[in-house]
Amino acid sequence: SDVVLASFWAALVAHFPRIPPLSSREALVEVLTGFVFHVTAGHRHVGAAYSAVKDPRYAGAKIRPGRDMSDVQAAVQVLAIALVTGFKQPMLLGDYSHVFLRDGHRNATRALWSDFQAKLLQVSAEVDERNRGPRRFKVRAFDPREMATSVSI
Repeated sequence: SDVVLASFWAALVAHFPRIPPLSSREALVEVLTGFVFHVTAGHRHVGAAYSAVKDPRYAGAKIRPGRDMSDVQAAVQVLAIALVTGFKQPMLLGDYSHVFLRDGHRNATRALWSDFQAKLLQVSAEVDERNRGPRRFKVRAFDPREMATSVSI
């Protein structure tokens, strides 16, 4: 019955055909969780891409028959993406209540955000705990204290 949500979902399905039908709240949560993961932890885990894109011989964005490196067009396109996404993004942990809508749901939104932030701090503590163990290499990629709110290369 939410017209805006239905329109949003239709646009998602148009761009991502594997998105399931919006049949329940759980389906909405699952899809949005996937997007949040990919623009935060997923990109944080794969690391900074600049070192891979600055040299077209290293990791080409387009595969061309008989070529072992990117052509000029592909190299410039990848560098352009790196340029526009290279700005430092706000950190995931933080007070963003100044951008919340000033409507009848503001207090509930603040409570949800506070709960989300508290859960992220629990995840961060778990990452710290696991890194205190016998690991040879400490893994910080999924520590919310080190994640940005969006992609930054």
